[in-house]
Amino acid sequence: MLPLNLVLNLDRDFTTVQDITTEIHHYLRTSASIIASSSYLLQVALTQEKKVAKSPVEYITLIQDAAHCLENNCYRVIETINQTNSNSLALNRIRLYLDKMICFCQKILLDLETLLNSKYLGELNSVNEKSELINLVAGLNQWAMQMTDVLSSQRFNDYVQQFAQGLLMQSSDDGFGEYQSA
Repeated sequence: MLPLNLVLNLDRDFTTVQDITTEIHHYLRTSASIIASSSYLLQVALTQEKKVAKSPVEYITLIQDAAHCLENNCYRVIETINQTNSNSLALNRIRLYLDKMICFCQKILLDLETLLNSKYLGELNSVNEKSELINLVAGLNQWAMQMTDVLSSQRFNDYVQQFAQGLLMQSSDDGFGEYQSA
């Protein structure tokens, strides 16, 4: 399986607020959606109630790739925000959301390491071990669904649009002057 290539690039020349907003939403939402859908399929694979297309290890690898992409893209947005030298409500809220997503990604990666190190990927010794792992994956799926909801919320979109307006202003006059009041 090829690694995901979901790399947000805020350094290119954008011409509209919508271009920037779309770019940010695409790279953050796509990664979160892959985590949500793959964690659900991993849960199904672990319960073995239905046939799924991939093995548990393949789903884990896909989720890990998506979590790394989401984490890196969050850091890219934060780095861009930090370079603006602005302290608006919109930027602070975006930082808060992105910090939570980074924590979410780190939690996912730790949980996936637990899964990879578990006996399940060979054979589980007890029903309790299997149940524990399935609950871990179900929790991971719920986290992913919550992050997808946050990224799809109107409030987050409004903050990203304000941020995008500031980026366009910065690229046109190399300063955030008016943006400070956003």
